[in-house]
Amino acid sequence: MSRFEEQEVSGTRVYVGNLPESVTSQILRSAFLEIGDVLAAKVILDPYTGKSRGFGFVEMKTSEMAAEAIEAFDRGFIENNEIRVSPARPLRRRKQTENNESEQFRRSRGERRPATPRGAKSLAD
Repeated sequence: MSRFEEQEVSGTRVYVGNLPESVTSQILRSAFLEIGDVLAAKVILDPYTGKSRGFGFVEMKTSEMAAEAIEAFDRGFIENNEIRVSPARPLRRRKQTENNESEQFRRSRGERRPATPRGAKSLAD
């Protein structure tokens, strides 16, 4: 019995966690095809290194298939790793601020903010 049995799965997207680094989106997709039609499968990659971040998402055709996938795969194994499968939460957008936008612009150009010793005030404050 899954820990999500009482929780109604309303969406078709499921979160898959604790994936080994070697698992690709194609491997993830083929594993979930055992349950039913997979609309999309994606392993999330680190934007800087290109390596897997250890989790991904699978979108099933129906919410019933998503619930069945959670039941079948939660605490199951992919390449000798015990994976966690649960309903995907909706994506929350971060609130953009002027400072946050300028920080993102600086990072996109490869610049870093100078380190400020702990307890000291930065010049930007």
